[in-house]
Amino acid sequence: PSVLKWKSSVSAKVRVCDALGNSIGLPDVVTGFQLVQAIQGTRVQDVNEAVQATNSSTAFQFDPSEQQWIFVINTKPLAPNATYVYRISLGDGTSIQFSFGLR
Repeated sequence: PSVLKWKSSVSAKVRVCDALGNSIGLPDVVTGFQLVQAIQGTRVQDVNEAVQATNSSTAFQFDPSEQQWIFVINTKPLAPNATYVYRISLGDGTSIQFSFGLR
């Protein structure tokens, strides 16, 4: 995973497409966003926490000009020298998982 600076803003961007490759921006496409795991060295901790944004948003927002979903993650409440695993839940029951480390 990428290693980013602690206490920074991290933009999570995802494009969800239909079978023809057209980006979908309907309100029920992204149904959830959670921090699911924190890893420090060899210690892996499963969690189920809401993700804090750098603004007042509590959910992914669709950007019609970029045709993608965006959430700006606030890393200030997280600990440095750790890797964080996130899960984006989609309306069709699938999910997208990604991670990054903080230094």
